[in-house]
Amino acid sequence: MSNEMINHGESTALLLMIERVCLDPNADIEKLERMIAMQEKILSRNAMQAFAADFSAMQISLPRISENGIGHNKAKYALLEDINDAVRPVLHAHGFGISFSIDQSANSVTTRAKLSHRLGHLEETVLTLPIDTSGAKNPVQAAGSTISYGKRYALCALLNISTGDDSDGNQAAARADFEALERPLADISAATTLDELGAVWANVYKSFKSHPAYKQLESAKNQAKIILEKGV
Repeated sequence: MSNEMINHGESTALLLMIERVCLDPNADIEKLERMIAMQEKILSRNAMQAFAADFSAMQISLPRISENGIGHNKAKYALLEDINDAVRPVLHAHGFGISFSIDQSANSVTTRAKLSHRLGHLEETVLTLPIDTSGAKNPVQAAGSTISYGKRYALCALLNISTGDDSDGNQAAARADFEALERPLADISAATTLDELGAVWANVYKSFKSHPAYKQLESAKNQAKIILEKGV
């Protein structure tokens, strides 16, 4: 039985208990409040576990973004529209969405890139930059340039995106990595205790310590460990 099915069953059982207590005219309100708090913790834990598992799987599928923009001193960079076009299908396939919020002061712009998951868990990266007044930009152009810059770098940091030249060979390698890591990622996600995670990781490390995408597995293991340590 998968970890997701176990978590769903646990949450459903507690919800049924809460419903029974609500229907009891002599119900203990403090007990009901404790049960509701426990239900919220379970849902939060389940959402974090699903986020970690889907994020690890998604990272293997994210492409390298070509650098089609030309900036100061002819430096190349990845355009925001190219990043969006490349990552949106992958985000959607794994149950994720991206949103931004912008806060501007007289001299700086703060960009928040938010990665939300289908079960409700959210992670964000915050980047504060001075307003770009280089060249002959007017105030509107300066703010717009800074916002675009902030979105690009916050998004790349949040998703751990690489930029540069790509090729069909790189894409094929990424697909091969995903297929090879699909099972160990699933095993890591399915661990329900720290001891179980340790046993799973011992096997994964032995088999994948020299794999090019080993860091992705290690990241998934570390996220799973944090979630298990928090418990409910």
